[in-house]
Parts: sequence; C-alpha cells; structure tokens
Amino acid sequence: PLVLRRPEFTQFPWKPLYLDWRDGRSFFRLTQGVLHYPGPTLVLCRSGENCFGAVVGCPWEETGAKYRGSGDFLLFQISPKYNELHTSGRGGNLMYFNTKMSHMPSGLGFGGQQGAARLWLPADFQEAHSVISDATFEKGCLVGNTEDFMVRFSMDVLEVWGAGGAEADQSQGQRMQVDASTRQSARKVDRARLMENSFDKEVLFEKTFKSADGSRHVQENDEGLTGASRSVG
Repeated sequence: PLVLRRPEFTQFPWKPLYLDWRDGRSFFRLTQGVLHYPGPTLVLCRSGENCFGAVVGCPWEETGAKYRGSGDFLLFQISPKYNELHTSGRGGNLMYFNTKMSHMPSGLGFGGQQGAARLWLPADFQEAHSVISDATFEKGCLVGNTEDFMVRFSMDVLEVWGAGGAEADQSQGQRMQVDASTRQSARKVDRARLMENSFDKEVLFEKTFKSADGSRHVQENDEGLTGASRSVG
C-alpha cells in the first residue's frame, strides 16, 4: 500500500507499540504502549475482510474531553479497496484520546465529533464505527464499500506501530520516567497526609477519652458526696 511507502515510515524500522493479540484486548495496555510516543505512528485495524486505519503525525497525549492534534494525519482503507482520506482543511478535530474522564466517551477517535467520530475505536473494543464524511477529512468509505453514513463493526485486530526510531523511543522512555516519578511523589504525599490525619485522630480521641474520664470521675465524686450526705442525715 502507498501509505506504507510514505517517507516517515521508511526512515527507521517499525516498532510495535501495541498488538492486541500480544498485549491483550485492553485499552489500558494500549495506553501504556503509545502514551508520550512522539510519532509518527500507524494505527491498523482489521474487521473481517476490511483493513483500514490512521496515520498519526503528533505525539500521543491524553486529550480529555476535547479533540486535539496537529501535524500530518491521514485516514486510509487498504482492503477491500485502497483509499486515502487526507485532511480537508475545513475542520480541526484530528484526534480524540480519552481514558481518564469517566463522564466522557473513553476510546480513540479521529475526525468527526463526540458521538460521531469519523473513525471511533472504543475503550471496551465493542461498539466501533466509522462515518462516511466529516469536516476534518475528505469524504470516503473506510469500512466496506457502502454509502451508508455510519457503519458499525467489530474489531478483529488492532495494532499501533511506531516509526520514529531510537530518538522517539528515548523521548517516550524519558516521559514515562517522569510520570513514574510524579506518581511516586504523589504516593508519598498521600502517605504523609494519612499519617497526619491518623496523628490528629489519635490526639483527638485521646483528648476525648480524657475528657470523658474526667467527667466520669466528677460524676462519681458527686454521687459519693450525695450518698455521704444521706448517711449523715
């Protein structure tokens, strides 16, 4: 296919960032493999006889509830026929990549908009779909050979390949180390806060118990004095 002969994919050996048949059908594993990779990357998906995907020309970062991305993007169909869908210049919804915001759709999307991405690969690997047109990419079919606006499909195979070479690998590794260090620091802060809270609770309980003991002693003394008064009477 011509897409594989693009200059960015011929400079360095390809590296498998995520292979569902190797890493398991887990969006968490996919995220671990692609996050912070500076690109370029190739997303390949197969559903039955249909083979299609996307060229990603920007670093893989969480987008949250918004579409983001810049650089060279392309949607393509390899089979049953070959088709390249370039950016149209009319829209900027290039890439949606959300795993953290639970109130928003979780998954990977290209083009379109939330709920109707041009190519949508959900985090649960279930309700994937493509639509025939949007404002970001040229009009054309990605799955099958149909004029239907939306085509739903099951993902038989999903792969992501990196073609950035050793420099891209090093950049991703450094960013992952920073993430790990940040998480470790956060854990230490959480443990420190837990210790502070535990200490505060202990001090509070101790004061409460002492106060309760003091009240009990006063009550016992009062009862003792009352009993003595009755005896004297």
